[in-house]
Amino acid sequence: MVTKVSVVGIQGPAGASSFDGMTDVNTSDKINESFIRWNSSTSKWESGNTIDELPGLAITSIANNDFLQYNGTAWINTPTPTFGSGITIIGTLTNIDTTTVDIDALGVMQLDAATSIDIGVGSSNVPVGIGATISETTVNDNFTVTGTTDLDGGVTVNEACNDVDFRIESADNAYMAYLDGAKNAMLFGSNTDTSSIDTPFLIDYLARTATTTVNFDRFKVGGTNAITIPSGTTTLATGAHFAEPNFTATGTITSAVTVYIAGAPSEGGTNNYALWVDAGLTKLDGNLTVDGTSALVITNITGLLTPSAGMTLSGAVDVNATTLALDGSSSMSFGIASSGIAISIGHTTSEVTVNDNLTITGDLTVNGTTTTVNTTNLLVTDKLITLNDGGGSSSAAGSGIEFEESSSVAGYIKVGAADRGVFELKTPENAGVFTIDINATETLTIAGSLNVEADSNINQDVTTDATPTFAGITTTGTHSEVQTNGATINTKSAMSELTSVSGATVTASSLIPAGANVIGVTTRITTSLGTGNGTAGYAIGDGVDADVWGSISGTSSGTTSTHADYTTNSALGVFTSANNIVLTAVGGNFNGTGAIRIVVFYQDVTAPTG
Repeated sequence: MVTKVSVVGIQGPAGASSFDGMTDVNTSDKINESFIRWNSSTSKWESGNTIDELPGLAITSIANNDFLQYNGTAWINTPTPTFGSGITIIGTLTNIDTTTVDIDALGVMQLDAATSIDIGVGSSNVPVGIGATISETTVNDNFTVTGTTDLDGGVTVNEACNDVDFRIESADNAYMAYLDGAKNAMLFGSNTDTSSIDTPFLIDYLARTATTTVNFDRFKVGGTNAITIPSGTTTLATGAHFAEPNFTATGTITSAVTVYIAGAPSEGGTNNYALWVDAGLTKLDGNLTVDGTSALVITNITGLLTPSAGMTLSGAVDVNATTLALDGSSSMSFGIASSGIAISIGHTTSEVTVNDNLTITGDLTVNGTTTTVNTTNLLVTDKLITLNDGGGSSSAAGSGIEFEESSSVAGYIKVGAADRGVFELKTPENAGVFTIDINATETLTIAGSLNVEADSNINQDVTTDATPTFAGITTTGTHSEVQTNGATINTKSAMSELTSVSGATVTASSLIPAGANVIGVTTRITTSLGTGNGTAGYAIGDGVDADVWGSISGTSSGTTSTHADYTTNSALGVFTSANNIVLTAVGGNFNGTGAIRIVVFYQDVTAPTG
């Protein structure tokens, strides 16, 4: 190590208060600026007035700021003394003023002082180097840097893991960055040591006044510079990633949370949010639980909210979106957690559409003015439909069912509007209204067909013990007249149609039943008869008498025979056994074409039932 010095101090033996008190020092000839020298021939210290009086000096070409150095043989002057075995300066070393100062030692170099040691303070902008590129420099006590510090290599703080703190101050914050060694905690932005062993990482900030019209962010992760993902597949790329804390609890944790937001600010003039996702899709792979007294308000949804593992909302939910799509691959349930929970769908003027089957397991109450059912078939399994439910006294007038055609009422079944004792029936086909006046408890039973023309009146007693009078009665099928104790006389008819008639005769077998009291037999050609074999008509007989019920001339469709065509009294009366009707061709045989319908009119009787 090489250095330049301008003053060397020499300390006398202990016990002497001055050089004059030293027994081996001769200071009798001292003058101003005299010095003390060691005389080896006398083994005493002597005083001298000039440095030339020092024995063993080899001074040549003395230059400004030269040093005296003993080279092992003699003292010489040199601009750069060399201290091969080290140098110890006890006292004050000042005024080293050269362009370049290099202090180097092969062993240990020690700079020590009672008050302070200054290196490189004589001039500004003077680089000071300590240690080689691979040397380690140790500062055993406080280290203060008042200027700018550039660290070009790696920095390790507290490598020995001592219980020490590390602190960085800003202009107004003594704890801008603080590492608490004892608590194993770090904090940023606070102005007191508020770290905690239970809060190992804290970000806070001093009170401040933000810049007007400029957004203020307490903590921000910037995204200005692009991150290039290499080719291939990257499973996950995030701007901020929070791993599950991996708690190991021997006790009970009431709530364990990966990210906790204490609440929303209340100072916003328009909006106050605890969490704001400004744009893009929000993905929740787990359940979303909204709890508390505040409502979940979702506004301006333009996409689809898709919770893939389900969504449970236990508080109030207010979803205000232009289009809201709720979809589930299996099922969707609303308000099933507790009974008696009211569920509202749609605004008071909104229309609600159910696009598929709707099943209601409870009661359905419709309070609107008009209920419209637009369906092909309305199937109601209830046995009773109540109209005017809950209506007041005498309020059922006009209630019933109406039928529309061309957007207007064309028919109806309803209680009379003016007379609640009648039912009014109107069909869409006719303009007339059929009124049923019910003024007594009676029963109307119609076993068969009942045809009453619109201009007919039934204005008499038609009960079983009455003798009503009718201008005429037309019935279809069997007409039975009930006598005493249920005995009846029945007027009946039997019909047979013979098709593709062929040969000299055709037979309707047993058309007259046994015990029948025959009134008459009639026939009608329903398909014209072929005349290729000379057929000109036919006779109607019983197999013995060929024309007992007469004969007809003609072969055209619509030609008929009547009851008056019979030729003998044996055509009428009781037939004790079943009898055939035989048609015999006139003028030639039937040629296999044509059809003839035969009707037998007769009466029979039944025994009394009691």
